[in-house]
Amino acid sequence: MAAGLMLLSTSQAQKAEIGGFYGIAFNSKIRTYYGEYKIDDRANYGGQLDIALAPETFVELLYNRTDTRVQYRDRFGTSNPFDLSIEYYHVGGLQELDLGSDKLVPFGVFTLGATRFNIKDPVEFDDGNTSQTISGDTFAFSIALAGGAKINLAERIGIRLQARLGMPMLFNG
Repeated sequence: MAAGLMLLSTSQAQKAEIGGFYGIAFNSKIRTYYGEYKIDDRANYGGQLDIALAPETFVELLYNRTDTRVQYRDRFGTSNPFDLSIEYYHVGGLQELDLGSDKLVPFGVFTLGATRFNIKDPVEFDDGNTSQTISGDTFAFSIALAGGAKINLAERIGIRLQARLGMPMLFNG
């Protein structure tokens, strides 16, 4: 990262791309020893800033957010659904593939950073013997892989189509 920033300061002509996005996040289930969390598929939005290190290589800064609902099920039943926001704060690299076309440019991305899980309101879990309340934020280390294509409509305007796989990682002893 430091070497990349040094390259940025010595470059004569800098190319930067800024963009926003909107799409859908296909979420999944999280299975635990005690039960299962089902996270609803919802709208996903955010933005990215790409700064060129070389003609086809960029540093990418990414913010990605999904506001969703979670349903918890255990052997005693189902909890009331609760609201959760999932936010990715990432930095990484974007590599374009030169196929000889300036209009259609395929690319791949690898980023890493933090994912924030924010429970909007406190949630009460009760199994008949004990009760527990959870609330607040939880952060996890995460990585993401993406691929897609940039469609350049004009010199400074384009569309970026992509699919991204975000992978938060939780480690327990």
